[in-house]
Amino acid sequence: MVRVGVDIIEIARIRRSYERFHNRFLNRIFTEGEIEYAFEFKDPFAHLAVRFAAKEAMFKATGKLIPYSDIEVIDHPPTIRINGRVKEDISISLSHSQNQAIAIVLWEDSGS
Repeated sequence: MVRVGVDIIEIARIRRSYERFHNRFLNRIFTEGEIEYAFEFKDPFAHLAVRFAAKEAMFKATGKLIPYSDIEVIDHPPTIRINGRVKEDISISLSHSQNQAIAIVLWEDSGS
């Protein structure tokens, strides 16, 4: 069975959280690699927001609550790692506009 999770977020929400909580927010939600990657861009918050959306979509698809910082979204192609291990049974698609970020996760649940 294939399970689907989708999440969309306003990029401004991530920006406001960072402005309020600074690195405490970043370190609670994102891995060091995700933070470094995002801050290579002019607007890091779009890249952070799409990663946040991917983590939320993953929770919805799998029904598993895993600490945000244990989940890492990597590029080329977009992939999810949990505790450093690539999850080959999870496929993701990421996109963002100027204001919103969206992620879709497909999980091949072999247990169903």
